[in-house]
Amino acid sequence: MRARSAEEKSRCSFAIEVEGDVQSLVYQKLKDCLSGGGYTVKNKGEGAAYTANATVILSDSPSGELHFISPSLELSVNGRSAAVFSYAKSAANFHGLKEDIVKAKSARALADEIGKSFMQEFTDALGKDADSALSQLMAM
Repeated sequence: MRARSAEEKSRCSFAIEVEGDVQSLVYQKLKDCLSGGGYTVKNKGEGAAYTANATVILSDSPSGELHFISPSLELSVNGRSAAVFSYAKSAANFHGLKEDIVKAKSARALADEIGKSFMQEFTDALGKDADSALSQLMAM
């Protein structure tokens, strides 16, 4: 198994789109993870090889005046013709009186959970066939 070079990683560019993000916390965490892993992150429309499409779900189950928020994320990385990686994560539930504050706390907790596991799972998925995984991804 060979390690992917910095040059290979830099050619593997990503655009990130996050629906339902609060204060761009999840977007920024995904960007930090990918760029910290040596990958290039481009803005939408700049010709990235892959798009990471994510949806943040902050399910609210109000009970009286309290808001109970269950945060989760669903993400897929798509090449030109197919999804090449999928990822899901959830975080601890939060509750409180002010919905916007509880949602912000939930989004921060979700971003923290992403930071703990995203790159490891992404690297593990690529590493299943490390000799050809990146070149196959680039060809898609």
